[in-house]
Amino acid sequence: MLTRDQIEELNERLVRIPDEDENEEEDEDEDDWYELVFSEPDSAQDIAALEEIIGFAVPEPLKALYQQCGAFKHASHCQAWNTVQLYPVSTLLTWLRADPGTKPAVGLLAYIHDVWGRRTELDVIDAESAKIINENYIVFGERCISDDVYEYWYFDRNGLFGSLYFDQDQGAYNVWKLETLVNIIPPDSMGLSPEERRACTLAEIATVSSDENIFPGKELDALITQQFDDCAQRLAEG
Repeated sequence: MLTRDQIEELNERLVRIPDEDENEEEDEDEDDWYELVFSEPDSAQDIAALEEIIGFAVPEPLKALYQQCGAFKHASHCQAWNTVQLYPVSTLLTWLRADPGTKPAVGLLAYIHDVWGRRTELDVIDAESAKIINENYIVFGERCISDDVYEYWYFDRNGLFGSLYFDQDQGAYNVWKLETLVNIIPPDSMGLSPEERRACTLAEIATVSSDENIFPGKELDALITQQFDDCAQRLAEG
């Protein structure tokens, strides 16, 4: 598991390269955009409550991060591009316990619907598929790449991690990626053991994975590291 010090080291590279026209005071203000803010560690009781509501276990690496390090976010998340946020368990519980429609959902498709103002192009996903996506893939963080593009971090019922690259201008492509998630998590009716479910999922991942489609199969440390690496690269490129 990444420690707080290691996460802060990953973040140290996310300092905006100044333009020639910008003065020193502006540069210092923009550096503050990438200050990391850590939440208090989540309790085992809150994690257990989350698991009871969603109906399956939070993967052990994420549990360890929540309890030993705490969730984190950039101080300017959603106000500046190339910023990240990992939601605390307490936030997820607040959303789940709120009246319907007052807070974002935590199921992947429902979450995207809520935070993007219920985008109509996703309505082509049938109700059964939507139910599978929302009951098996739980959002726990995100990266703001630009006003039009986000990347959503999730864990699934198999204990796997992934991220979904969502570009609001690629409606059909977003639908395809979400519908693919339905196919790569075998339904309970198949009667597979956890090991068989994982093997089946990973076999499917190998046929659909690409740079912008990290389907479940990532280790948590690798997922977080990649998000910071991508932010640093985009900032360096201007």
